[in-house]
Amino acid sequence: MPFRLRAAVLFAAILLAPLALTQPSLAQTAPADSAIKGALYDIGRAEQQVKTLTPARKANIKRLQRSMEMAAKRLESSPNKTHASWTEAKQRLDTVNDALATLAGGGAAPATPAASAAPKPSTPAATQAAPTAAPKAAPPKAAAVDPTVARAQREMKLVEAQVRNLRPADGRGAARQLKELYRIGGYLSKASDRSHPAFQQAAQQYNGIKGKLVGMIVAVEQERLMKVAGEIDKMRPLDYSNKQKVDNGRKSLADIQNTLKSLGAPKSPAVQDLYGRTAKVSELFEKRVAERNAQQASLGDVSGKLAALKKRFHTIKVPGRIEHPATEGKIKRFADSVAAVRAHVKEDLAYIQSIDGKAALSTEDGNTFRYLRSALQGEKPRALAQALATVNMEMDLNVDQAMSIVNVLDKTDPEDVNHRNSRLTGEGQYAKNLENLAKARKAVVVAALYDEKMGRTDTPDRKAQLATVDRVATDFKEKYKVALGGVRMPEARSDDETLHQAVAKVFARKKYGYKYERVVINAPKKRIKNRSGNIRGTVSGATITTYDYEWDQFQATTAEKVGDVYYLFANTFKYYHSGGPQTPVKTWILHRRLQSSQILKENIGK
Repeated sequence: MPFRLRAAVLFAAILLAPLALTQPSLAQTAPADSAIKGALYDIGRAEQQVKTLTPARKANIKRLQRSMEMAAKRLESSPNKTHASWTEAKQRLDTVNDALATLAGGGAAPATPAASAAPKPSTPAATQAAPTAAPKAAPPKAAAVDPTVARAQREMKLVEAQVRNLRPADGRGAARQLKELYRIGGYLSKASDRSHPAFQQAAQQYNGIKGKLVGMIVAVEQERLMKVAGEIDKMRPLDYSNKQKVDNGRKSLADIQNTLKSLGAPKSPAVQDLYGRTAKVSELFEKRVAERNAQQASLGDVSGKLAALKKRFHTIKVPGRIEHPATEGKIKRFADSVAAVRAHVKEDLAYIQSIDGKAALSTEDGNTFRYLRSALQGEKPRALAQALATVNMEMDLNVDQAMSIVNVLDKTDPEDVNHRNSRLTGEGQYAKNLENLAKARKAVVVAALYDEKMGRTDTPDRKAQLATVDRVATDFKEKYKVALGGVRMPEARSDDETLHQAVAKVFARKKYGYKYERVVINAPKKRIKNRSGNIRGTVSGATITTYDYEWDQFQATTAEKVGDVYYLFANTFKYYHSGGPQTPVKTWILHRRLQSSQILKENIGK
């Protein structure tokens, strides 16, 4: 049975134990409702008072009969007439009514189980022990009444009047009157003739008042015990580490026990019963406190541990993005950082959860605990998930971009002039594309390593991607050979020697210094005319200037050595007959020059 439930059951057993204020055979069942409970309270008070009544006290008898009428009405209003507590209350009510009827008729009260079980009065002691009648009353003496007894009787009448005005729940008032009664009992203890009828009557009166007051106080303390025990039962485990709450519980239970001790009636069954149940509640309460203290001690230095976890939380940071380009070293460092964060979150959150609801924390430690619990459950895992999502996306995107280049190169046609010039034989194109293929291969290798380190399973087949890159690279090298072997000089469109001389003359200029292996006029000379001009001026007037341009133009392709290989160059030459102020006229100039495809030396003359 769990600690809390086990303690609650024990508290219930303690609190439901009956008060020993009535006959042993009655009041053994807890009241089913408030009507029965109220009736039992009135019946219990009447049972105590009936013990001390005599036929001469008619006013008291009538008052109790009216009280029993009210108790009967309460029972009649109860919806639980078939409940055992109602039956027991009705039996007790009938017994009290019978006793009151006998007293009202002038006879002696019938001996009930409660009356027969009640102890006989004994002589009051100076220590506030209840004065009782002598075991065997002596025949009345003609001697005068002891003044101390007469005084006690007078003062007890005043106490009786005060008691009649007390509310049932006025435990403090009952305690004050009981203290006053004990003071009066001091007078009776000094009586010299305890066999005198006046003393016997005073002792009986003393015991009657005391029984009422003790019954009231015990009933009040019974309610108080139920309230205290209920509050204790609602305490959470952490409350048992709260010094203020523990001290309050101890004080409340000690106050009840001290009140019961002050009643000066250790032989009263009701007092003994309630004192014993209070002691059991206190024992269970201290057991809980001890168990909680032991549990707290088993947790070790919680404050120091929380301080260390807080420092660790700020030290172990979620890694950022992997700096481009990703390398094996960068990936390993990223993976190690992720693993450290995961281990930190798992281990530290496990500790936080292990002390949740168990450790007694100061205000500062409580704030640290709540911050770490929230951050380890939400903030840091979310930050890590976001970082992983970003890096995963970038890693996959990098491979996708690399594979798109691979797919383009895979479609290269060495017979296509555009493909040859832009991908294979154009200046630097072959080397650049080989480098692109190498980068693509590295991107796939790095991504595969990342997938392995991060435990990714929902990624493309990296082995298949790597095989594709290697195949395309092999094919591309073969395509380059084919393309390069097919490069030729363009077909000559003119054999005009003057044009060849113009090329040689322009290339020989100091500003150029170009040397060619062969030249082909691939676009013959043609005459072109053009007019252009500009407008200059203000709102009031403008000047319009026009220029007439006229020039000859042809194109020649040259094969020239660049480093250790040969390239084709497309050259456009112009000869201006007329033009603008800055136009060079009457001379051939190199208008535009473009490096084209690589060509094998042996193919230059073909």
